[in-house]
Amino acid sequence: LADCLSEALDAEYEDIDPHSAGSDAAAGDYRVNEWASTGAGKALDDDREFGATLSKDISLWDHLTAQLHVASRDPQALFIGAYLIDLIDEAGYLRDSVEAIAERLGAEPGDVETTLAMLHGFEPSGVGARDLKECLKLQLIERNRFDPTMARFIDSLEMLAKGDLKGLMKATQADEEDVRDMIAEIRSLTPKPGYAYGGETV
Repeated sequence: LADCLSEALDAEYEDIDPHSAGSDAAAGDYRVNEWASTGAGKALDDDREFGATLSKDISLWDHLTAQLHVASRDPQALFIGAYLIDLIDEAGYLRDSVEAIAERLGAEPGDVETTLAMLHGFEPSGVGARDLKECLKLQLIERNRFDPTMARFIDSLEMLAKGDLKGLMKATQADEEDVRDMIAEIRSLTPKPGYAYGGETV
């Protein structure tokens, strides 16, 4: 389901049918560009493209580790944080549960959760999320756009994948214009934030 939703965030949304109940809409109709990011592709002040200044040598894990050592000096947080960073995949997701990680480390789940919350404040925004919904939520929080209506929208993300605008309006208790604005907001986010880093320039 997560892969389906991620793919379903890659298409245009202008043709969404407000009368659709979701059963006839194609799952790939309204998707966000997964390569969109909060800076990628935009010209910098000196007119250089973002990609021209991104080092090929900086990996996601190096980038996160550097931020970890700036964010904390606590030995336990550094230990747990380093382990969490090692578990984050290329897309920027943490696939293991907090409970499983705590058991392997012999740590308290609360300590792992606290350290993970710290990582959630790192760049790229959305990194360390455990699923697509959490990834988008973290990015919206950073933008100060995660209000109760948007929370209901994220909870109903499956309806977006189905192209069910009517269902989204009902789930979010918002009118069509507001729902379309939320779709546009989601389209501007990055479903796979980790891909901004790696062995090659994105």
